[in-house]
Amino acid sequence: MNEPELFYKFKEHYLPELKVAIDTYSPFDAICHRAKVVVEFKCRRSHYRDLLIEWPKYQTLLNRAADRAYKPLYVCSTPLGVWAWDLTYLNLKWFNKELPKQTDFNNNTPIVKQVAYISIEDGSYLNKIEV
Repeated sequence: MNEPELFYKFKEHYLPELKVAIDTYSPFDAICHRAKVVVEFKCRRSHYRDLLIEWPKYQTLLNRAADRAYKPLYVCSTPLGVWAWDLTYLNLKWFNKELPKQTDFNNNTPIVKQVAYISIEDGSYLNKIEV
């Protein structure tokens, strides 16, 4: 599954009024004014109990949601399913980790990123979406 597919499945099963963010450089992927949420979608090729989130993405998503008095949602798929988190309620522990600069592009030069792990146990399993 890729992020556009995840967007359409999430829209179909959970938020029919969900809209794609205005441009590709938006700090979030989608918005739903009726539900008052901004959503970031992420697709992982492997399944882990704890999924990585980067500080800049997290902080920007929280800020953009707060600017609108909306909730920030993080929706992530793995080969075993799809989970969602309201980032407002997570108490994450941030640390530095050396990771590729970009995962899906040719620039895999290692750099230090500030990241945290989000446990799937702290999320909501979205059982209406098949992967």
